[in-house]
Amino acid sequence: SAIPVHLDPKQQDYSSSLDAAAAAAAAAGHPVAAVMFTHPDNPTGRLYSRKQISSIVGWCLRSKVHCVSDEIYANSVFSESAQFFSTAHVAQQDASSMEGSQHADDLVHVVFGFSKDFCASGLRLGCLYTKSEALNGGLNNVSYFCSTPAPLQWAVSRMISDEPWLQHFLAENKRRMKEAYNALTGACDAAGIPYQPAEGAMFLWIDLRAAFNTSSSSNSSSSSSS
Repeated sequence: SAIPVHLDPKQQDYSSSLDAAAAAAAAAGHPVAAVMFTHPDNPTGRLYSRKQISSIVGWCLRSKVHCVSDEIYANSVFSESAQFFSTAHVAQQDASSMEGSQHADDLVHVVFGFSKDFCASGLRLGCLYTKSEALNGGLNNVSYFCSTPAPLQWAVSRMISDEPWLQHFLAENKRRMKEAYNALTGACDAAGIPYQPAEGAMFLWIDLRAAFNTSSSSNSSSSSSS
């Protein structure tokens, strides 16, 4: 079963937090098999920094557990000051200098889909990027029974091959998301509702505790599951 691990956005090295979570899980009889996180984060809309991602990858390689990065919001980063780093790219650059680097191809995986960035949730179309021969072999057997229909694969391949259209669509989508974010945060500011600033995706993590007469804080943390 998945166990949530709360991570401090200000912390750049998550090794100690993951060590503590893994020890607690093992003591409860649930040894960690994988670390899964969404980047940009759901529901805070926050991006992980390159150092944070590298620390997660490094911990997974050192601990010999799978690292699964869900990057379904990768093309929905609307903050001009934020920079998205794919876990696959970070692993490719950093893994060679990490303990357990020989396991990188087998343990680092990235998932992506068209439902968020392309507003196409009804298509149920996604993909997995992995160099794991064992995982690819297993999925090849499964995909025979639940693969994406060939006409849909053809249509989507044509869509993303149209470079001018693709760049225009992604840019316009980000512009509209930023516009919606500014409108919503402006309303929250006017109403005195604290929130966690977002950099991507379509979320705004708000704090309504003051409305229930409890202690209020605008501090928030994102989470991964191990």
